[in-house]
Amino acid sequence: MQPAEVRAELRAGKSLAQIAQEHGKSGDDVLAKLREQGQQRLDQALDRAKDLINQPGLGAKTPRRGPARLKRPLSSSSAATG
Repeated sequence: MQPAEVRAELRAGKSLAQIAQEHGKSGDDVLAKLREQGQQRLDQALDRAKDLINQPGLGAKTPRRGPARLKRPLSSSSAATG
């Protein structure tokens, strides 16, 4: 079943469990499939992140600490007056 078909059934008021049952699946079957697909997507994203980190020049950079410095000082009109 295509995602658009599932969405249409959900909009029509059916629960995910009802849709699954109509197609010979249980709610647990649906959850297992979603979990499997989610894990695959997570693994792919982690692999891409590892590849990016290992690219020359990217992994060696030290993260900046603290706020960025202002390029010019604040004007006296914006300073607090007491």
